[in-house]
Amino acid sequence: VSRDWSSDVCSSDLSMSLTSRILGRYWRLPPARTHRLTIERGLSIPMRDGVTLLADRYYPRGGERLPVVLIRSPYGRSDLFELVSTLLSERGLQVLLESCRGTGGSGGVLYPFFAEEHDGCDTIAWLEQQPWFCGKLSAMGASYLGSAAWAAAHGAREKLAAVVVSNTLSDARAETFAFGGFTLESCLEWTRTMMHPEGFSTRANILESLFPRLQDSMKLEQGHATRPLRDADHVTFGKQIPWWQDWMEHAEPGDPFWNPIDYTAAVTRTLPAAMVGGWYDIFLPWLVKDFEAAHAAGRKVTLTLGPWKHTSLGSVGATLADSLPLLHTEMNGAPEVVRPAVRLFVVGANQWREYEIGRAHV
Repeated sequence: VSRDWSSDVCSSDLSMSLTSRILGRYWRLPPARTHRLTIERGLSIPMRDGVTLLADRYYPRGGERLPVVLIRSPYGRSDLFELVSTLLSERGLQVLLESCRGTGGSGGVLYPFFAEEHDGCDTIAWLEQQPWFCGKLSAMGASYLGSAAWAAAHGAREKLAAVVVSNTLSDARAETFAFGGFTLESCLEWTRTMMHPEGFSTRANILESLFPRLQDSMKLEQGHATRPLRDADHVTFGKQIPWWQDWMEHAEPGDPFWNPIDYTAAVTRTLPAAMVGGWYDIFLPWLVKDFEAAHAAGRKVTLTLGPWKHTSLGSVGATLADSLPLLHTEMNGAPEVVRPAVRLFVVGANQWREYEIGRAHV
């Protein structure tokens, strides 16, 4: 389904266009080049095992062969993901927003992390055959989407021009095993979210954080207290969850089961990158570790850290603000926007500071 925002515009399109204009100014993004976009929804993308994934394509009217930003999501393709795609497209880029397997109408069965490298590479192979692909491609994502971006970068190698990630990490093993132990609370709550990923909604999750459902909260508490932990899925959800059982089976550090989803090798390659994180995000130590590894390898990389938690909208704005200059430089040949390698918010001083490695600028 294709919709041109310049005519026959539906109310949801008008709402998204208005929201993108407001947030574009609030986040101080570069001015939009156009608000006349075309969206092709429900594109079918075949995988090597016969599964078909679904994606939406965003592009400015008349910009059918602009560079492409690939975003792969297990949380559907609406709400926040539609907004990000809109903001990027309004600023002169194409976006391919794809639902990971088993989510958002895509075929196959959801099994977190382990299919993302192959599926990302198969998506890129399909993209290379499209008449509207100009040969310039980058990957972007936050949280799980960031892990999927690293997976694509790990498999596609030189086919990507840049990577933009936020609140994420390249070694997906640390999603479940962090700080020397199993991350029980976050893993169980994330599993609850993924039980119905098609129902993921930015608005719904904000409401849930403010007004948690009592019954669900009680079930989660019972799951946290269950021993052995391998029974926590049955206690919480009333059935066994395949990935939960595998996580319990391979819960010890160093288990080779997790090796296929360690994408840290992609971090030290010469691919330019922008990384954004929050002081209150669980993945902060690994994001900083990835930045340090990339910088030590001589890679062109920037790091922005703000006063945000994992789901803060402020980090979304910072990610877009950092990504647009990088993407236009690496894919459109625009002049490079030089900035210090590190930009961070000092909470006690309540101010932003910029740092080159080895010296500071207030």
